[in-house]
Order: sequence, then C-alpha cells, then structure tokens
Amino acid sequence: MPEFIVRPLAEADAQAAFDWYEDRAEGLGHEFLRALDASYASIARWPESYPIVYRGVRRALLRRFPYLVYYRA
Repeated sequence: MPEFIVRPLAEADAQAAFDWYEDRAEGLGHEFLRALDASYASIARWPESYPIVYRGVRRALLRRFPYLVYYRA
C-alpha cells in the first residue's frame, strides 16, 4: 500500500471540524472522525477510483458530512 500523508493544515481542519461537531452534539465529532477515517481507508485502497478535479488532484466526498478530501495519488 502506498504511503499516506495527511498535511498539517488538513489535520488542523479536521480537528476544527471535530470540535465544531462535538460542540453541537456529544459523539458527533467522533462520527465525523470515523467518516474521515473511512474516506482515508478507501483512498488508500483505491486511490485511482476518485475523480480528478484539477491537475492530478482527486476528490473524495465524506459520507454524511459536507467535507471533501483532496489528494494526489
């Protein structure tokens, strides 16, 4: 499996989203992180399966949450 790197700014965005969701409802932040982890796992397994949106950058949608993961394979 190829190396999977999450950039610091992406980690900060994920933490901010976790905090926001957790402030809205206890446990919702953890559901967000599970959806994000599922998206990362899917990208790691099938990196070529998501559409290219700009110059080799691909986009994966999170389930249930209005977030996208942009990445290069």
